[in-house]
Amino acid sequence: MSAKKPMHPGKFIMGAYIEPLALTASDVADSLGVHRATFSRLLNGKIDVTPEMAMRLSDVFGGSPESWINMQTSHTLARLRSSADWQKGKPTKRIKAIAQQLPNAAA
Repeated sequence: MSAKKPMHPGKFIMGAYIEPLALTASDVADSLGVHRATFSRLLNGKIDVTPEMAMRLSDVFGGSPESWINMQTSHTLARLRSSADWQKGKPTKRIKAIAQQLPNAAA
């Protein structure tokens, strides 16, 4: 059985608040105190939840700022783990190659 990938906070907001409550992105953006375009990019997964946005989301939708940050972090880590570069070990290989060039590198 495969584990479900954590969803982006924007997708969660869309499914839990925007659609069921028939809210508009503009109204929510106003409540959050951000530009509509910024909130739209968050809803569409184009930008990540920052600590500041987590505070705003907590004020408007509830939950702790930490819960919003944790949702974002879980999504970001899952996306990174499934990325082709990560699976091929490229980041690790690059770090090892750089480390070997350091003066005190172990042979």
